[in-house]
Amino acid sequence: MSSREPSPRTAAGRRRAVLAPLLVLAVLAVAIVGIGAWRDSRGAAEHSYPLEPVRISGEGWLTQQGDGPIQLCVGLSGAIPGPEPCGRTVPITEVSWQQVPGVHRYGSITQATVTITGIWGGGVLAVESVTAPQMVPGLPIPDLPPLCDNPTGTPNTDPYAQPDIAALQELPGYQLTWVTYPKHGPNAGGVLHNVSFTRDHEPGAEVARRDYGGLVCVGTLPGPSLKVLMAATEKLTSDADRVNVPGLILYGVAAGSVIDGRVGLQVDTFVATAEMVARITELVGPEIAPWVTVVGAFRIVG
Repeated sequence: MSSREPSPRTAAGRRRAVLAPLLVLAVLAVAIVGIGAWRDSRGAAEHSYPLEPVRISGEGWLTQQGDGPIQLCVGLSGAIPGPEPCGRTVPITEVSWQQVPGVHRYGSITQATVTITGIWGGGVLAVESVTAPQMVPGLPIPDLPPLCDNPTGTPNTDPYAQPDIAALQELPGYQLTWVTYPKHGPNAGGVLHNVSFTRDHEPGAEVARRDYGGLVCVGTLPGPSLKVLMAATEKLTSDADRVNVPGLILYGVAAGSVIDGRVGLQVDTFVATAEMVARITELVGPEIAPWVTVVGAFRIVG
């Protein structure tokens, strides 16, 4: 595995970590942060980016409450079936339910998952076409391999048993924990807990095996520690209001994401324009910028 530092990317669908079952909720609670629209410190918009209208396309979630306006939702809430409110919305025009496939109604709420193409300018999307989704919006299926080929311990089929995650998180250089399930060999059918650190991982191996006899693999991955990434997340979210780009919505920041075998910071936004990527990497600082991946729900197509 190369230790070469990656450049910021804008492509979605990269590999992410499968976190230990009891760790998932804790990580999501602190590492994924919802943020409102980008605005300047005075709360007013001087301009919207891009200055010239562009054609964009992507998957989203249309919703309408009663006789209110139809809204385009982006973010995690759009991946949940049922009458869920928008996490973040983008103003849209030129759309009616008659042209939308797969419409569902839940009392006074009307919703549909769609692929939308339209002209984006002035912070508003003028819809040109609405079709059935090419993919359901939301998180891709995680796909992270085990950290080593020869774990220690004995196969344990109990999915709720695990090492002391809280103690591991307190160790210097801790990055993350994820679970894999061996399908072949002597450990087939077991639950393997993988724990990664930025440097010397022997203390982590000792803690991981303490009072836990199941399969454990402790090693290193390229990238900063979770503590460093969480500090960058806090800086990014606290400084977001200084960015003067209304209409470019930053709706999620995930510290400890694993993308292409590297631990970093994933930032989900409406459109991952070059300006948006530059603003985000400037905010997190030069130490974290090489480990940032900006993912746009919509892409510029013309």
